[in-house]
Amino acid sequence: MPKGCQWSEPEGGLFVWLRLPNGMDSTELLGRAVEEAAFDAGYTLLVGNSTENETRQTSYVRTFIQRQVDGLLVVPAHGSISCLAELRNSGTPWVLLDRHIADGGAVPEVLVDNRGGARAATEHLLSHGRRRILCLAGPADLAPATERVGGWAEALRQAGLRAPKKSVWHAPFGRQAGYQVATKMLAAKNANAVFVTSDEQALGVLRAVRDLGLSCPDDVAIASFDGILGTAYATPALTTMAQPFGDIGRESLTRLLAEMGGAEPEVRQSVLPVTLIRRGSCGCPDVFGDETPGPATAISSV
Repeated sequence: MPKGCQWSEPEGGLFVWLRLPNGMDSTELLGRAVEEAAFDAGYTLLVGNSTENETRQTSYVRTFIQRQVDGLLVVPAHGSISCLAELRNSGTPWVLLDRHIADGGAVPEVLVDNRGGARAATEHLLSHGRRRILCLAGPADLAPATERVGGWAEALRQAGLRAPKKSVWHAPFGRQAGYQVATKMLAAKNANAVFVTSDEQALGVLRAVRDLGLSCPDDVAIASFDGILGTAYATPALTTMAQPFGDIGRESLTRLLAEMGGAEPEVRQSVLPVTLIRRGSCGCPDVFGDETPGPATAISSV
């Protein structure tokens, strides 16, 4: 049996990131980064797609443990993890990726600075003179979404602003959900900016702005989060906080290999910085086709 590690993919749909070198969403980019890091380390990556379903997630975890894989990289589904005790008792090294869980114990986590990135994106909208900034977020029970909402709210407080009524809207990740919610949240036309917690949602928001007879960024400025490749080709191109997917893949493999070697982690969490990519949707010059966010310069651990 080849050496292997498992990655539990967080969003629904077919897992086809190996076949799509461009135009990927954040899930696919993360998967590709992990696969490349595993391959470079001499490991074969096995994939289990939970589709945010707890039953599927448990089934995959049990299967991989029974097949005695060398280690597990787990992006947990929404909500509690019913197989958490099995993971802890299995003796299989594992690392949490992308999503923090409160009852994870001492298991290592590899995350990005969701709160700080969201705060910086909102501060950038504020720097363009926007004061009525709404927030379109992912599911309310998902840690990255709530952390990004927290960063948005913190930026408003530090600017001495009070968030308007019905200022936070939650929706599933995806363009259709972003479009549907944005048509409602922007219908009153009392906002002049939106911070969106995922690029996929933000692409739907861009279409909603146009269909409501508004202009981006003149009427509604937009900043989002993730740094997927398609944001560079939107009209206008999306300003986004880019995740360092390559660094995430390498750091997660480093942490997992250390666990497999029996090393005690010095810290539980590795928190990687994100990078602001300025484009036309916020009011900056519209840079078409700029896909390169640049490497992250540091890793902060807590």
